[in-house]
Amino acid sequence: MGAVTSRKKLKGSGKAQRIAAAPLKTARWQGGLNRNELLCLGLVLAATFVAYFPVLKSQFTNYDDNNQILESHLVRNLSFENIKALFSTVIWNQYFPVAMLIMALEFKVFGASALALRTVSVLLHLGNTLLVFQFIRKLFNRFDYALIGSLA
Repeated sequence: MGAVTSRKKLKGSGKAQRIAAAPLKTARWQGGLNRNELLCLGLVLAATFVAYFPVLKSQFTNYDDNNQILESHLVRNLSFENIKALFSTVIWNQYFPVAMLIMALEFKVFGASALALRTVSVLLHLGNTLLVFQFIRKLFNRFDYALIGSLA
């Protein structure tokens, strides 16, 4: 909206005097956050990024990346039939079709690039941090609750 309104007396029309007499308002972003709140949210996002940054330096691991990404025909060969199979198959005693679909899309776009897959993962975590913040802020109508909740 605007910067801080001055209370200085204005000569001229009554409209100018009403504007001058209006209460001071701090600038707000479209989402309803003022600058200090945006700064705090930015710090939360920065902390989230710092927490996940080491992931970007890693390659594929032999824990589950081989089985779930590199050797999985459902991920490597994205097709309508394989998408249906992703939503109806238990892989390694786990059922996580949305995560597998995201990995399949990443593999289709970026190939077997560990950096690209990890970068998308970090971006998804940052997006989820924003979603949790917004959800808690709307639920409780409290910025401080949302800030603490999005750090968790």
